[in-house]
Amino acid sequence: MSMKVYIDGLNLYYGALEGSEYKWLDIRCLAQELFQGDDVGDICYFTAKMRTKRGDGGQRQRQDIYLRALSALPNVTVVYGTHKKRGKSWEEKQTDVNIATEMVFDAFLNRCTHAVLISNDTDLVSPVRRISDELGLRVTVVNPVLGQTTHNDLEAVATDVIEIETKHLIASQLPPRIQDASGRWVTKPVNW
Repeated sequence: MSMKVYIDGLNLYYGALEGSEYKWLDIRCLAQELFQGDDVGDICYFTAKMRTKRGDGGQRQRQDIYLRALSALPNVTVVYGTHKKRGKSWEEKQTDVNIATEMVFDAFLNRCTHAVLISNDTDLVSPVRRISDELGLRVTVVNPVLGQTTHNDLEAVATDVIEIETKHLIASQLPPRIQDASGRWVTKPVNW
């Protein structure tokens, strides 16, 4: 058994990647960079597809290209949530529930010996606590929010806590072109 990584894609994007030149992030390489010498197993990347909006500058298209690139990486699964209208705006839904469900299910079935959560979202305190305290699994919380300390509630229930730094992002970029499972090439968007 090995390490399994659970990535809150929106938390990672808005915490470390938005406005940066490091959006073409190789999440497998990132995990290996953070845990050098450890056996990084499966990685689940949780996100919701952006809503297409007129005048969005191609954001949805760039996200689709990136998600295709992630799906080409070995042992990486992309898990999708949804968006729900709330008043005049839309909000992402199901990501936290999907992460919590996957983590608890994997821990209960002994699918890994070390769970790594890349998120600073306190909605995930309860599953981290249950997995760590009641199932005795090592749980490392990786805070993806650059320049911000890990939330105290997450730090209190995790076995270990580390923080992503810009140097990790620099060292973990995908090549400009990557071939997907069907043999088609995925090319880094020009604006990234």
